[in-house]
Amino acid sequence: EYCYTSCQECTDSPQCDWTTCDEDITPTGTGTADVGGFLPGLWDTLEQQLCVDTAREYATGCSNGGMMAYQSAVDMPERLAAIAPVCGSFHAGFAMAPKIGVPLMDIHGTSDTTVPANVSLSGDGYYYTPTEEIFFGNKYSPGWAQANQCSGGGRVYPTSY
Repeated sequence: EYCYTSCQECTDSPQCDWTTCDEDITPTGTGTADVGGFLPGLWDTLEQQLCVDTAREYATGCSNGGMMAYQSAVDMPERLAAIAPVCGSFHAGFAMAPKIGVPLMDIHGTSDTTVPANVSLSGDGYYYTPTEEIFFGNKYSPGWAQANQCSGGGRVYPTSY
């Protein structure tokens, strides 16, 4: 349904950058089939070369990094203890939830117009999935509340910032 001009042919090898267009986790950049792109490979390398407690691996990131955290949990839920995306979302039409529960703390500012939390259209013309739909589902995803076997609503913790 949505077309982004940023999804152009990649000329770098192995990849250009993190988007839903590149094989960062899966060949299409989204979905759960054929997990094995850049990010799983990076995690494999870190686990092999460093002393990593593989029962306590977490993902976080800001903006596109928040999108990466969400997609990592969808594609590799057994590998992550939790995620905490900061001002990240799924592009509209690409929302997904993990097959098994992955604890989630989503951090957003209420005045963010770049990757807004509560509306789909951003200030720069991109369409994102509102957090309400990420948590409780839409026509693309059953939602994270279902994956995590949660009932009730989300919680908002306002700050002075």
